[in-house]
Amino acid sequence: MSDALPRRKRLGDVLIDKGIIDEDRLRTALADQRESGALLPEVLVRLGYVSEDALAAVLTEWLELPFMDIGGYKLRVSNEVFGILPQNTIRQYRIVPLAIADEALIVVTAAPLPPDVVKELETMAGCEIKLHTGRVSDVKELLGANFGLE
Repeated sequence: MSDALPRRKRLGDVLIDKGIIDEDRLRTALADQRESGALLPEVLVRLGYVSEDALAAVLTEWLELPFMDIGGYKLRVSNEVFGILPQNTIRQYRIVPLAIADEALIVVTAAPLPPDVVKELETMAGCEIKLHTGRVSDVKELLGANFGLE
């Protein structure tokens, strides 16, 4: 018997189950993802298969995370937070570390992160990570403004 945790559904399957996309659109998006290297949520929004608000709502419900509306803010990551996570990690997972609150690092993401990645981030940060979901474009904008990432 395996001690592995039960596997969580994939985002594409959740979107199909909710009737937001169909299997053909998922296949197209996955092919685009393989070519572009972008995260699936970014591809789905870029292709117009799902709105940013609908995607954020699905992620918030599915992952049971709070939503953070960071749109329209010209947020700057504080010097206190800036160096906590390596930039290559921020780039790889397309996450935005925003602040420290109650001895935890507040991180906004527009894509699901596997539990082992969250644990890895906590080890790197040396504190608890409190994830929030956000819109794809807002996360991309903050990555660009704070970390020079597109």
